[in-house]
Amino acid sequence: MDEMIRPAQTMEQGEMLSKALRKMEDHEAIVVSKNGKYAGILASEMLLRFNANADNVKIGSVCKKGIVMQEKDASKTSELIRKFSSENTHTIVVLDSKNRIVGIVRRADVLRRATDALSKSTVSEFMEKIGSVESSQTVEKAEGIMAKSQGATELAVLEKGKFVGVLTSRNLAVKIKPYLHKKMHRVEQHIKIDLEKEIVKNILTPSFEIQRLSMNQSAISALEKTGFEDGFVFDGNRLLGKFSASKILGNLEFEEPAHIELSGLGVEEAMFKESIFEECESLIKKYGKGGALHLRVKSARKGKGKKIYEVHGRFEIDGKAYVCSTPEIKQHRENWDLSMAVSEVLDELKKSYLKGKGKRAQRD
Repeated sequence: MDEMIRPAQTMEQGEMLSKALRKMEDHEAIVVSKNGKYAGILASEMLLRFNANADNVKIGSVCKKGIVMQEKDASKTSELIRKFSSENTHTIVVLDSKNRIVGIVRRADVLRRATDALSKSTVSEFMEKIGSVESSQTVEKAEGIMAKSQGATELAVLEKGKFVGVLTSRNLAVKIKPYLHKKMHRVEQHIKIDLEKEIVKNILTPSFEIQRLSMNQSAISALEKTGFEDGFVFDGNRLLGKFSASKILGNLEFEEPAHIELSGLGVEEAMFKESIFEECESLIKKYGKGGALHLRVKSARKGKGKKIYEVHGRFEIDGKAYVCSTPEIKQHRENWDLSMAVSEVLDELKKSYLKGKGKRAQRD
């Protein structure tokens, strides 16, 4: 399993929603299955308008399709960034070719991979406005505001104009939907909540639990401070807006490391390895981002003279493969050094690729 893919917290679709809500106190999302196959995902924001009795409702009736990726694609950081930046989600479910659940990828883990690209960025570049609600308003009123705010999952909570905390969809999911679960002496008590009377102040995340950010703070330090999630930007005690991790992903341009394989190098050739890698990397960056380059080196002694080299290359890009070996050029047979052989092969691979690309363009 790729290091980005975490084990998923799963439940069968026939289990009761009340059980899932209790698990969501410790897990941000529940992956729902049907006979071992993927059926959907249950995340806190999906429950904004749910007011029924969770003891009588099965998970399958409220879970959503969710965002999924195939396992082969989820191993590519650039693909994950594109997926997270185009979808308003914290979690992507990873499936195998038979629709079985492999695990999940969290947006926070993807952001950890991309910190180099943010080295010169500040919080102000990724700040967004955030809606608000008075602390004395009912939970039902707050739900309505959140639901109308085009995918908003949090509101700033004000008391007589002063910021006192944040109301999130997670607060609603684990504290309100539709019971407040309290564990006392290993016995669960279910306390019915009246959404028309319960006020926001009773379930918000208080101000002292909020990580405060400043506009000129570096984006990397802000991400680390907030656990690679959204944060809140302040000027003194005045809330300016939200520091959006999803907006960061939308602005990132991330390149996968070049896939290069070298085989056949002996101890004597080890000192050339770095320069060969640099030449290969240069070819991929210029002509084949996302491609792979394989070089296999053979060497032999020419009588009592120095070693001569033969190099075989394979360049894979856009579903095509281009192959080349060191040309049979007479002046090279007697005095073929490694650097010359590699350069010749890379040049031939480049010509083959450009020729093939030209033919495809003519057909199109």
